[in-house]
This record gives sequence, C-alpha cells and structure tokens, in this order.
Amino acid sequence: MDIEALKTLKLHEFEDQATGYRSVSDMASQAKDALEQRITIQMRKALKGEAVDAAVVQLRAVAENFHYVQVECGLVATALNAFAADMRPAQDKLKRALSEAAEHTFTVGADGSVAYPAAGENPGGSPPQPGSASAPCPNRSGRSSARRATSTRTRTTR
Repeated sequence: MDIEALKTLKLHEFEDQATGYRSVSDMASQAKDALEQRITIQMRKALKGEAVDAAVVQLRAVAENFHYVQVECGLVATALNAFAADMRPAQDKLKRALSEAAEHTFTVGADGSVAYPAAGENPGGSPPQPGSASAPCPNRSGRSSARRATSTRTRTTR
C-alpha cells in the first residue's frame, strides 16, 4: 500500500460494510433457528407421512445453508473490522507525520521520501542558532540521549 492509498483510505466504509455483513449473519441465524426450532417441529406435530419426512430433510438442508451464510458473513464482518482496526493507527500516524512535515515545510514524496532545506536554510523562519536545536532521541537500549536535530537528518532529494 502506498502513502496516498493509506492517506485516503476510508476506514469507516470498511466498518459500515462489516455492519452490513453482521446484519446478514444475524438474519441467517434467525432464519436457521426458525427452521430448526419452529417450522420443522410444527410440521411434525401437524402432519404425518413420507412427504413431511422428505420436507423436513429438505428444510434441514436449507437450515444448514443458512448456518453457512451466518458463519461466513460473520467471518467477513470480523475481517473487515479487524482490517479497519489495524489500519487506523497506521493512518493516524501517517497523517500526523505528514502534518508535521508540512509545518516544517518539508516535502514528502509519493514513495515516502522526505526532502527538506539544506542546513542553515529555514523557509518562513529564522536560521537555527548553532547548538540550540537538540531533542531527546531514543537509542537502541531504549534510553534517551540528547542529539542535535540537525546532525541526525540526512538530505533526501530526487
């Protein structure tokens, strides 16, 4: 998935579709239960004979089909909700990063590359003062160490 696709992904549409599939799953469950617990029982009470037995067998097959629809639609709903839940943090993180890049007048390419002004250039602001730009930066051990922000960036151009 590229940056543009992640940025414009409409996660609420996946959640809306999941709601629809969940609805179909619930309807199939109700239809299956009606066949198994009401209709076939009432038929057996009211009618006798080979025709009723054959009809009950066919109704049980229809109930199995409804059960299949119930399970499959439930799985699709779960997968759609899981996808949306997995993608939301990534999308939020991307949107925050793009917003932060825009605030600093950095250019973000379609492939995720970032281009920014050379050291000393600061469009829309004053040039940084030597030794004044530092920020905590976690190192591999998980502890923070102060590093100059200008020394940790490398210029990427196309």
